[in-house]
Amino acid sequence: MKKKLLAIAAIAIMIPLILCACKKEQPVEPAQPATQEASVEPETKSTPTEDPKAAVTRLIDEVNILKYVDCVALDCDEGLIYYDELGYSYLMVTDPDFQSIGDIWEYLFRTFTAQGATEYFPDLAKMGQDENNPSPYVMVRDDEDVPDGLYELQAWLGFSTYEIVSDITISNQTDNSFTAEFTVEYYGQWVDLTMGVVGEKGTYDEKPLWKVDSIVENWEY
Repeated sequence: MKKKLLAIAAIAIMIPLILCACKKEQPVEPAQPATQEASVEPETKSTPTEDPKAAVTRLIDEVNILKYVDCVALDCDEGLIYYDELGYSYLMVTDPDFQSIGDIWEYLFRTFTAQGATEYFPDLAKMGQDENNPSPYVMVRDDEDVPDGLYELQAWLGFSTYEIVSDITISNQTDNSFTAEFTVEYYGQWVDLTMGVVGEKGTYDEKPLWKVDSIVENWEY
């Protein structure tokens, strides 16, 4: 009887040890990475130190670069073609400044507020969210036919850039915003532009920056 009791006690001690060992061997569910949001909300609004007129000149240059990005007109290698599951063809981007979708979003949201980016460059701001249309850019990984990297949709889209041809007038200026009015040459015509500019320190910014919040083209016919 004593031996039977000892055996039962030994089994009782071993059961929790076995359960603990089994529990430790169970795989841990990996944490899902946070999804990149297309519209990056600013953290705070602050006062940038950059002169407003200098900021407008810089912002127009950056908007023009984003026009190349938006119209899938970056430098690319036409010999490296990726076909997605829907049959759309993409060319490998060779532009050193844009080697990932993250590079595009960082440039976009350093130039525009979230609202401005969504209104002016919706295809870039909401990239990958519209399942009915092909994304202008895709990241390719582990494809045996092409190298890893950023690929742009093979689409021939026409566009024009802004060239400032007048003085810049600043109005409605506060610590965190101002309005700029000036004339640009655009598609071979002179167009009056009204640009709303906001100061903020956003997700991608190390310091407060002036950013485009709105652009209104005033055409005269």
